[in-house]
Formats: sequence, C-alpha cells, structure tokens
Amino acid sequence: MITNPNADKCFLKIKDGRFMTVRKLPGTQLKLCAVESQNGGQTAQRVVIVKNTSTQVAFFFQCGHGDHYLLMVEGGTLKLKRRCSITDTLSDEYWFQKVNLKSGEHYCLRTVVEPSLYLCGPSPEKPRNFFLGTNNEQCALVKEEIEEAK
Repeated sequence: MITNPNADKCFLKIKDGRFMTVRKLPGTQLKLCAVESQNGGQTAQRVVIVKNTSTQVAFFFQCGHGDHYLLMVEGGTLKLKRRCSITDTLSDEYWFQKVNLKSGEHYCLRTVVEPSLYLCGPSPEKPRNFFLGTNNEQCALVKEEIEEAK
C-alpha cells in the first residue's frame, strides 16, 4: 500500500520513446529495463515517484502480483529491494537527484549516495538494460508521463 503524500504515480519514459519498467529476465534477478509499451504483451507499468525535495526522487515499481520494489544503489550497482510500503525514512541509497541537461522536459538522474553516478543506458551493447556510470553524456534522459502508455 502506498501511503506517502509526496508520491506521484506516472510512467517513466526515456527519450527514445521506450518506458522504464522492472522485469525478471531469464537467468537473472529483477532488472530495470527499457520496454516498448506493447512488446509481446508486456505493457509499461506506472511507477510511484516519491519526492524528498523538488529535485530528489525515489522510484517504487510494482512487479508481478502486488510485489513492490524500490530502486536503490548498493556498491555502485543498481538493485531492486522489495518493500511493502513507502515511508519518509529512506536512506540516501534510494534517492536520485534530477539533473537538468538542457534537454527540454527530459532530465538525467544522479545518485545521492557517494560516489555520484548517473543512471545510464540503454546502450547498443545492452539495448534493454540500465546501468550506473560516471559520465553524464551516457545518462538516460527521462521524463514523467501521466497519460496512459500507448
């Protein structure tokens, strides 16, 4: 159950038109992936965005039948941690800073926990995967989309 008054529910759309979502890929744990809104029956899911400040956000994904996961950084790697609810006591590992790179309504995400890393991807080598990197030139440009994914 989502009970945080500082939370918005929307789609996260990257600049290439795909959506950020969580998937269990064969042979892996849950991963943050880029998907078309309609991809073999896989539809983009809404994400709950919790705001700490006007520019610090955390992401709460639903995966499966009622399982909820928070995106976090652990040891310089993106992880998804199962949570039943959102509280106001999230540690820095869960927060991302919105960074304006002068790309219109899109923004980049940088980790709050040190060292500062950017949410990057997808790349030609891994066209569905997101990763953390030191270079903001590789960062995923994201925007929040309220209406239904088509």
